[in-house]
Amino acid sequence: MRIPPPDRHPPVTSPAYRSTMRISFVVPAYNEETYLPDCLDSILAQTRDLPAGSVEIIVVNNASTDRTREVALSYPGVQVVDEPRKGLTHARQAGFAASTGELIANVDSDSRLTPGWVDVYKRQVMEISQIEPMVPYIDCFQVGARNMQNFNLLRELGHARTPVLLKRGIAATIEEVLLSAEYILSGGNYDLMLCERGIRTYETYTRNTMDISAIPVLHKLTHLPVLADPSHGVGIRDLVPPLALASVAAGADGLLMEMHPNPDKAMSDGAQSLYPDQLTKLCLLYTSRCV
Repeated sequence: MRIPPPDRHPPVTSPAYRSTMRISFVVPAYNEETYLPDCLDSILAQTRDLPAGSVEIIVVNNASTDRTREVALSYPGVQVVDEPRKGLTHARQAGFAASTGELIANVDSDSRLTPGWVDVYKRQVMEISQIEPMVPYIDCFQVGARNMQNFNLLRELGHARTPVLLKRGIAATIEEVLLSAEYILSGGNYDLMLCERGIRTYETYTRNTMDISAIPVLHKLTHLPVLADPSHGVGIRDLVPPLALASVAAGADGLLMEMHPNPDKAMSDGAQSLYPDQLTKLCLLYTSRCV
């Protein structure tokens, strides 16, 4: 995991830092000559007006046998990295090694950036400056899945003395979770918790795939507490209780679950929010099985 030396960038809260923030888009691609152009077009459409030098696009040609490499090279400014070892993990690692940005955006080659994605991403980064004003009013910082690789935010949270909950990225490996955690720990903040909240796989029935096995693996590899978020893990209300119990059985130190008195009118995530009586039954069921 690359950690830039202290003098490489200005302080994270300074205007100079925010104006020079560099984003690296890493696009792993295996035989994606058909879909890659739409992916690159969607990135370029949202980044063409950003300051010069603030964006780099890296396509990782993952042993493709079609014209993926040629298609990527046809786009001016797009860098191509060849990774002969097949597999998403190898491709992402190769892209990360070649990147120079402070922020890494992993983009699937068959996906498109939603309108306004870059604006939201950069606006979230600017909230680094809000860390200090928030401290008197909160008990814990929660780093969402999309910010798991926001390394400058993680480094700044390492200087805080408020507990941090770090959620696993939507497509992050266990190794990547631990390396992100090092950014916080290296700053001296040891009040850190990890959270498994599901990852993206080829399965589409559930919102994500809840990786229960990550809980005991993280316990084996680190001393940090490991929590589970079955609400985001499956995204379906009726599946949250069994996944919660499974997480506890796997050794989870705590659970994050969403509950709403009227989920159908919730402002967000209503489909995965438990009714109050469901939460009560789950707690009673857990208690009865632990006696």
